[in-house]
Amino acid sequence: MLRLSLMIPWIRELKRRKIDHLELLEAAGLPTVQPIPTDLFVSSNQVYRFVNLAAKVANDPYLGARLGLKMDLRDLPQIATASQSALIVGDFLMRIAINSEHHQTSLKMGMQVESAKCTFNFVRTFKPDVTPTHLDAYYVGVLLNVLKSALASRWSAGEVRVKVCDPDAIPTDLEGLTVIQGDGTVASVTFPSEWMFEWVDTTVRTWASPASDELPAPPATLIDALKSALRPHIHDTGLTVERSAEICGFEKRKLSRHLKAKGTTLAKLIATIRQEEAAKELSSTNRRIGEIAESVGFKDPTVFSRAFKNWTGQSPQEYRRNNH
Repeated sequence: MLRLSLMIPWIRELKRRKIDHLELLEAAGLPTVQPIPTDLFVSSNQVYRFVNLAAKVANDPYLGARLGLKMDLRDLPQIATASQSALIVGDFLMRIAINSEHHQTSLKMGMQVESAKCTFNFVRTFKPDVTPTHLDAYYVGVLLNVLKSALASRWSAGEVRVKVCDPDAIPTDLEGLTVIQGDGTVASVTFPSEWMFEWVDTTVRTWASPASDELPAPPATLIDALKSALRPHIHDTGLTVERSAEICGFEKRKLSRHLKAKGTTLAKLIATIRQEEAAKELSSTNRRIGEIAESVGFKDPTVFSRAFKNWTGQSPQEYRRNNH
């Protein structure tokens, strides 16, 4: 899972290019709610579809890499937070790796030092169903941006090697940068180990930063992750089990096996989310029952009322009287 708000730089770039980002979000199976809430986590496969579509529609094979290279790093909370206390480049990079866990569960960041070379790795915790061409390029672009910002005049692209699943997504005009092909599970940036001990440029340490503990934590379990991915779609009356599996980035049978092992099914999970959302609306708003029914995927308020009573033992009206 990945915090969808991390895609805001992509959305800004698409807007700048006058491309309909909502259409691309929908085509990738992602929620189109605006503004994007910080507690919304989605399937990484959907994000890969979105950024690949964005590059295709923009007719820009380097969209991800160039966006990462040129963006204002203060827009990424895990990087802005890391900048506050870091004095040397190695500390800065380690803090970025640690802070990344607040924002995604499908990618682990870390560093490996081997004599004269240090490698910053982006390691996926699963084998993606969608080739992460342009997100790999984006991650690498962001890290090159970090190194350039931290090192300032000491930066030298000719001493850097990057690994991505598609080398053709990396621009060829980066001053001698070496690019090699990976397998889609790991992207990386390798640079001289001595850079780890360089002082971080003072301009980086002045960045304002939101406190990472103010952001909602990523889903801790599979059930939490699935509920987070499905909740924005719960109003859809056509939310089938097949469509739900697709939204969550799983093949239906594979997801069913995972849920069976946990004593539930996808249909039960959808019903649980609808119950939770309906109960929240009934207890905290004065919206009409028909409106609430529609907001949780029921065309007929009578069918909704029967379902809600089956879930809770109370009719929607009774529940509202007892809990409002």
